[in-house]
Amino acid sequence: LWQFVYQVGPLSRRFNLYIPDLLFFGKSHSKSPFRSEFFQAKCLSDGLKRIGVDRFSVYAISYGGFVAYRMAEIRPDAVEKVAIVSSGLSFTDEQRDQQLRTIGRHPSEILVPKKPDDLRLLVNLSTFKQSTLKWVPDFLLRQFIT
Repeated sequence: LWQFVYQVGPLSRRFNLYIPDLLFFGKSHSKSPFRSEFFQAKCLSDGLKRIGVDRFSVYAISYGGFVAYRMAEIRPDAVEKVAIVSSGLSFTDEQRDQQLRTIGRHPSEILVPKKPDDLRLLVNLSTFKQSTLKWVPDFLLRQFIT
């Protein structure tokens, strides 16, 4: 959300915005055992339908891009346009493998940090300005991780 917050104001001047937390982001949760982007897309599509939104466009960032792609796939009658930003959706397998070799870590080690340096790496890889957490003490980062 921190990447999107600055875009809400300008977008809201021309569009009606529905900004959900994806499941397990923010305070969203589910008792369902399903954890895929397809499941997320179905939940969002069903939710929009339930509140009377029959046709819509989807703007998505990062993991949300995978969810948006699935929404368009399962609800082509409802999705008018899709804008996907910074999700890596169009990476080839070779490009993805090369990027991971360059970083030198498995994706789960990056996305689920266990140590302060892992969290620093995640933030550095996902933000424009490098070294965002360079001066944050390890004890504070450990509190964030646990």
